[in-house]
Amino acid sequence: MSLADDPVLIEDGKKSFWLEKGSGKMCYMLSAMDLKIVCSDWPDCWQWKKDPDSNFEKVVKLRGVIWFEIQGKIGCGMLSKGTHYSVYLVFKIARRGSHGFKDTPMDAQVGFVGKDASETTVLLEPSGGYRYINDGWSEVKLGNCYINDGGCDDDDDDDEIEFSIMETQKGHWKSGLIFQGIEIRPKTEEMVIAK
Repeated sequence: MSLADDPVLIEDGKKSFWLEKGSGKMCYMLSAMDLKIVCSDWPDCWQWKKDPDSNFEKVVKLRGVIWFEIQGKIGCGMLSKGTHYSVYLVFKIARRGSHGFKDTPMDAQVGFVGKDASETTVLLEPSGGYRYINDGWSEVKLGNCYINDGGCDDDDDDDEIEFSIMETQKGHWKSGLIFQGIEIRPKTEEMVIAK
């Protein structure tokens, strides 16, 4: 039961793992260190730093890029079979604010490696504000996937799910967001709030 309350770090601290309360299904967060981020090794573009609100050793702050792209993947064998999962990017605004994200559509994809992926458009900084999850972090849903009773592709646990978010067409500078990672957790029913 402790895994439902306190995530544990695995894979050299690059992922965290926990169990969903009630169902016991597996959940993960891939840290920014476990993702492929274009130009993340360029100090003028990205800054790796500690954050007291993160369980990971480092998060990454966007200092300035035109080509924005983050990708990741996870093996199907790590996830619970017979489960619909949702994939979320977890981030927050830097203390001095952000630039270039307000109402800027981002292309998001989730799917199995080598197969067609579901595509959607998301906003990292919508006019209406963020949905905060905790400690000032926000999340945006990149998409869904289903792990059937045999794994990703019937009986092949070696398959992987890949996900990405990018904006490469507008040609303007983007800066000021801090990325903790990408979270994969069982899909819940969308809540409808009446006004």
